[in-house]
Amino acid sequence: MRTKWISIRRLKEHEFQTTLKYIRETGESWHNVYVRLGQLQSDVTKKVVKLLTTVLVFYLILISFADTDKVVVTFYGVTASVPTGYVTVTASLFLFLIAQHFQSFWMVMQIRVREGLRVKLPGFSMNSYGFYHDQDEMALVTPVVLNNFVNPRFGVPTVLSFLSLSVFFAVAFPFFGMWYYLADLQFHILVSEPVGTLSQAASAFGLFTLFVTIAFLFLFNVPLPMARNSFAIRWGFLSRLYPVGQHPQIKTWLESEKTHKK
Repeated sequence: MRTKWISIRRLKEHEFQTTLKYIRETGESWHNVYVRLGQLQSDVTKKVVKLLTTVLVFYLILISFADTDKVVVTFYGVTASVPTGYVTVTASLFLFLIAQHFQSFWMVMQIRVREGLRVKLPGFSMNSYGFYHDQDEMALVTPVVLNNFVNPRFGVPTVLSFLSLSVFFAVAFPFFGMWYYLADLQFHILVSEPVGTLSQAASAFGLFTLFVTIAFLFLFNVPLPMARNSFAIRWGFLSRLYPVGQHPQIKTWLESEKTHKK
């Protein structure tokens, strides 16, 4: 049997789209589904921005007031200090949350695009439709032109789309820069602090969290070998296409399962 390679991301997107299919069957209009997906995309975007802002604050605190021992802040003559490892582990957890929320944003955006492509109308633009409903505020400056009567000779829209995507993906550089900074700082805490201190334990967990973040992004998006679940296909899908107990292959399936158990 040929092995199928599918990413967990693709399976989750399929799961979401299947759920949308059932939602539409309840009478939900395309408009409501598309606008709701736009609201979800906007909500996730706001969460990512808030988390990035929080991590930036952590970075400014660490680079201004911290060494490998403590973060010391003096405000109006009052001095407060906390072990640096406690701050770095918190920042590491926020990076993990950013990775998950950005993954959600990307998936919702892809699902929304597929939903928008369901409408087959001449000259219809899903981005303009979203812009009209207080979403997709950059729709009018997105260099994708849906016009069947003219084509740019020099491919300027394609070039502008590529450049825009390059700027968009450049947002990842601060994320990985912060990841490297935290990994380096927590490693130095591990080798400089006395063995067994809470700050050292926190830094160790922070390093673990950072590596889990990269592992999550990689394993969630890379295609993985999938084995066919014959039991679920037979009894969860094919058997339901016939009245209960009347599928013509039931006897064959039962004999096959008995053979595998032996």
